[in-house]
Amino acid sequence: YVTTTTHKTLRGPRGGLIMCKEPYIKILNSRVFPGMQGGPLMHVIAAKAVALQEALMPEFKAYQQQIVHNARAMAEQL
Repeated sequence: YVTTTTHKTLRGPRGGLIMCKEPYIKILNSRVFPGMQGGPLMHVIAAKAVALQEALMPEFKAYQQQIVHNARAMAEQL
């Protein structure tokens, strides 16, 4: 499994993603929904789709590179 948030690095709405290989999908779905997760909200799903689309843009890659640059500069000063 790989997990990530949608509201930090991705700059999307509050939420998360769980990525896994196909053999684990059924068991993962049964463990997460409905016990750990509420029902789907269409506006949140749409916002996540927009955030994922924006992540494919060259500007997003430049933004992420700038974050790394800023973090390194800050680390040097600490």
